[in-house]
Formats: sequence, C-alpha cells, structure tokens
Amino acid sequence: MPGCGPWSKVGRQCWLSEMFKCSEFELYEVEDTASVCSMVTVYGATSGLTARVKLGEACDVTNDCTLMAGTTVGKNACLGVFTYGAPGQNFEDYSITLGGFKLRSGGSAADIEAGLTSGKFENAASRLLPPWQCAIYNVLYIIGANCIFTLTSVMMIVPGAVLGFYAYFHYGYFLGAAFSPAVVVGSWVIFVAYLALLKKLVMADSGGQHAIFKSFGAGRWQTLCINAHIYADFNGFKGSLLYNWYLRAMGAKVGKDVFCLGGVVAEYEQVSIDDGAIIADGAFLLTHTVEARHVKIRPIRIGKQCTVGALSAVLPDACMEDGSTLQEMSLVMKGETVPRGASWAGVPASPALPGIKYSL
Repeated sequence: MPGCGPWSKVGRQCWLSEMFKCSEFELYEVEDTASVCSMVTVYGATSGLTARVKLGEACDVTNDCTLMAGTTVGKNACLGVFTYGAPGQNFEDYSITLGGFKLRSGGSAADIEAGLTSGKFENAASRLLPPWQCAIYNVLYIIGANCIFTLTSVMMIVPGAVLGFYAYFHYGYFLGAAFSPAVVVGSWVIFVAYLALLKKLVMADSGGQHAIFKSFGAGRWQTLCINAHIYADFNGFKGSLLYNWYLRAMGAKVGKDVFCLGGVVAEYEQVSIDDGAIIADGAFLLTHTVEARHVKIRPIRIGKQCTVGALSAVLPDACMEDGSTLQEMSLVMKGETVPRGASWAGVPASPALPGIKYSL
C-alpha cells in the first residue's frame, strides 16, 4: 500500500489507489483485503479528538470519502462516493452508505450468514489469493508501471529540449528565441501523440469488469490512472480548446463549444460530451467503480447544453439528457438518467426544488 507510514497497521492484500492522504499514519488500521479508492482522506486527530481510524476486513471505501478520527468501517461495509465519516462514527458490518444516507443496514446475524453462504457477501478468506499469485501480480505490475512512468516523465522533457536545442543551434540565440512558441506547441503535440498511442497499446477499450490482483486488466487500468497524475492531466489547459483536443486524442467523444474545467479519468473512450456542455471546476466524470474487488467500467453520456456543477460527479452508466443541469456538489448515481431540461441536486442527486421567491 503506497503512502502508508511505518506505523500503520495494514492487513494482507489490501488495495489502496492513488491520491490517498493520511495525516497520522500511526492511527490508521486496515484489516485484510480492504479496498480504498482514489482521493480518500483520513484524519486520525482533530481539535477535539485523537483516535484510531479502522477499516474492517473486506470493506470498500470508494472515491472522495473523508474519514475523521475514531471512524470505524465494519466488515464488508461499503462507503459510496462523497461519504463522510464523522468523528467517532461507526459504519455497521455489511452496510452500504452513500453521502449521508444508509442504503443498506447491516442486517441480522441470520441475514449475514445467508449472504455469506450464497456469495452475496464476501469475507477476507474468500478474497485472499495464494501468496505466490499475489506476489507475481505485484512484481509484474511494479516493473511494467514504473517503466511507463519513467517513459512518460522522459517524454515530458526530451521533445521540447531537442526542438529547443535545434532552434538555438541552427538559428542562434535571438532568432532561436523567436521559435519558442513553435517549440512549445511542437513538444505538446508530440507528447499528446505519445499519450494517445500509449492508451491504445495499454488499454484501447477499458470497458467491462476487471478483478483486482487477478487480472492484468486491473493492472493496466491502474497504471493509466496513475500515469495521468504525472503530467497532472493537463490541468493548465482545462477550459481551452487544447484540452478538448487532448480528450479527443485520448478517445473521448467531445462536441463543439464544450467548456471542460473538470476531470475525466483514464477511461476516456467511455465518455461522450455533446455540443455546448459545461463541466465546471472540480467536477468529474467517473466511468468506473470498485466493487467487491472488481473494477467495473461503463460509459457516461453528457447531452447538449448540459451543465455539471462544480465539485459534482457523474457515475458509470449515467446519462444527462440535453439541457439538463447537475447542481454543485451533487452526485448522479450509476445507471440514472437526468431528464431533458431537468435540474438535479444532492448526494445522491434528485430533482431540485424550485427556487423560492420573496417579495416585500
């Protein structure tokens, strides 16, 4: 588990995705086969409480969750996107929570036993792989991923350096400086072409289901996710035509006059953004979920003249029909459709109440 300090208690075959943040590693405890997705933040100490944060065996903590001091996530529990664990909060074994809503309670002992017997629920024993299989997977992943990360880092620098040296060497210092804009544009085009080729070679079509630690599909997907963080997914170009061109080169379907300040994860070919749509700052189109140790990837469609508000998210298999709006800090669930011209808000998102007008 990258990023965990030497005093963290981490069980066997846990899976931790990128951009994990933890302020007090010695107060972080994870049991066997727990899964933690991207951009999860853990605080073991607050102004009023210092306590251990515990993740139970076979639990799933999904994207953008925040766990405060004393939070306990039970066995096989699942925390959905944007879930907040308040100080001292306990999420029951086998429960499902999304935002501030409990979608499934833990259930009785008989229900849990029946779920384990039928395979509906998992435990650590059913998730654990033979040590040799897990070791081979991780060795191959580390070698392959680091080769790609190194190559990406080189491609960020070398084309510009070569073009710049060529301009200065052949045209002199002052005339060569005049070619600087062409050098910048040329190196950017070469780098985007490299990224597009890498995407096609590593994972041209990421759709479907990929088992973590069992399939190379999951390893290739994870590599592309982390690789995008090396060049910060071109954050400096977001909101410009250059970013739209980049998305198209990576396989996304992007229409005319699209204004995209938000993020698209590694599964670009699963994203369709129609003409005139707006993806606001901090919003993201999440075409994957991690459930029961499987990465599940499905497409997302954003219709014409749609607006995805700041810090909002759209989950896999969701669709926003033409002219619809997702308000700020909201979440469209898997498989849902925001109707044409509608405005939705909340976590999970639902039709927004009309504004109240006051008059004197």
